[in-house]
Amino acid sequence: MAFVRLHTNSIYTYLGSALTLEKLVNASKDYVALTDFNSLVGSVTFTRLCANKKIKPIIGLDLTLDDNLFTFIVKSEEGYQNLLYLSKLFNTNEFKVETIKGHTSGLAVILSSIQSNLYAKLTDLGDTKFAYYLKAYNDIFPDFYIGLEIYGKEDLTATNKLREFLKKRDYRLLAFPFIRYLKKEDEITYRLVKAIKEDSHLEQTVKTMNGVNYYPSDDEVKALYAEVYADDSTICKVATNELRVDQGQHMSIYDNVFSLREDINNVIAAHIGFARKNNLFEDSLMKVIV
Repeated sequence: MAFVRLHTNSIYTYLGSALTLEKLVNASKDYVALTDFNSLVGSVTFTRLCANKKIKPIIGLDLTLDDNLFTFIVKSEEGYQNLLYLSKLFNTNEFKVETIKGHTSGLAVILSSIQSNLYAKLTDLGDTKFAYYLKAYNDIFPDFYIGLEIYGKEDLTATNKLREFLKKRDYRLLAFPFIRYLKKEDEITYRLVKAIKEDSHLEQTVKTMNGVNYYPSDDEVKALYAEVYADDSTICKVATNELRVDQGQHMSIYDNVFSLREDINNVIAAHIGFARKNNLFEDSLMKVIV
């Protein structure tokens, strides 16, 4: 079984990705995850594409909390219901530590290392304060992981120091590349949509762009993480129904991944209706639609 990429944003992340669902599914085998930022709009199409290719879909969401990026992975029907509730809290600006307690069962929760600037926080806060900082999240998420991001040699020093700190405190770690497009050269498309979102101009030419948020091959993942993990590490290996992570720890990916019910279309329609009624469509989005 191939390495499972658990952190992927598709074009259903509003102006935040250049990755279509077709490209994502066609590049994957065995399992594939979709974790758009606070959007389940692509989930039904995604599960259908996966069914056609006979691979298992993994559904999740990216949500921010206290300037940290968390990925919530659905493990059961209860987890899916809790994810919908958390998304509702996020949309109503009520997504806080005190409001999400008791609504995280059935979810695996992964905190991104680079997207959340964890090494900078470790440096600024020091070991003791940073330990308390992480403990607050570890206490409310029963299935909690730290997702290590490595995109080049420049990330190794910080990642190794962060990993050393986390391993001493028994945190579970995942190789967690953040994917926003399929190939390195697709970064230009991502930068364009990002510029539209930020109402800005591209400062780099196409020739100078060399994207890091592309879909890495299994060999590339192993090479990127080789200096962090020993030769006998299970970080990039899968056995039976368990996605292995660091040094024998594992995250269960169940074969009986549930299918999203068709009534999610009604939920989506309701969101769109609400946005239209309350004039929440932004001008830039309307221009794209037109």
